[in-house]
Amino acid sequence: MSESVLEKVKEIDRKIDELFDFLEDVFLTYEEYLLVKDTDKIVKEKKFDKLVPLNDV
Repeated sequence: MSESVLEKVKEIDRKIDELFDFLEDVFLTYEEYLLVKDTDKIVKEKKFDKLVPLNDV
């Protein structure tokens, strides 16, 4: 392959890595989603005594 093609492949690879990092930051993992869902339910029901520090999770 020519040098310019290799450079483009490296550039595309770098951009894919950047996109992956961005998506990781934007979207929640399943575990994070469950935490947010549980917290939302507790707050709606005003059962604040069920909240625990994140260090205990």
